[in-house]
Amino acid sequence: MRNLLIIIALAFGGYKAYDHYLEASTAAYDEQGNPITLVFTYDGCGKYCENAIQLLKKRRIDFTEYNISQSEENVRLMKQYGGKRTMPYIVTGNRKLTGFEKNQLVGALAEVHGEDALTRKEKNLLRKNFDDNGSPIVVMYATEKCGYCVKARAYFKNEGIAYVERDINQDRAASRDFKALQGHGTPLIYVGYRRVNGFNERALDDALELL
Repeated sequence: MRNLLIIIALAFGGYKAYDHYLEASTAAYDEQGNPITLVFTYDGCGKYCENAIQLLKKRRIDFTEYNISQSEENVRLMKQYGGKRTMPYIVTGNRKLTGFEKNQLVGALAEVHGEDALTRKEKNLLRKNFDDNGSPIVVMYATEKCGYCVKARAYFKNEGIAYVERDINQDRAASRDFKALQGHGTPLIYVGYRRVNGFNERALDDALELL
């Protein structure tokens, strides 16, 4: 029985290592190591794909669009980069985003391409998510009694993660920034440029790798 458990543990570890390798191997960079951006769309995607493309154009991010309705080769390429059928699917450097959520995409662009991808207002807001040395910190917009905020605090405590909490009910500046960031619920958590809406342990695990 013990040997079986060891084999299972090794197999699981091997699977996770392969999964991590696959994710890294399908990041989008050119031959010089510069990040590139791929946008996968389809004919019926509508405003979500249009909005993503318009945002990229506005931020002057060069990208290549692949419409999966037009060829099986585009479908295979999308799958190679880990995409499924929810559009748009965007790969920029080592970041991959499913669907269109403006602030998620803005944060990913800043993370990969630098703060030049941000507007002046966004720069001022998101600089608060970095320490004096420019290293990312954890900032949580929260309220005292929200259930998911309680879970997030417990998660950070259990993981030994330092964070800055900004109570949007008690702090006017926090409330103002929360609205400017288009927060729709608490907690709203940032790790540097990486945004996590609500309490999502898996997303937090990924984001905290930036620290």
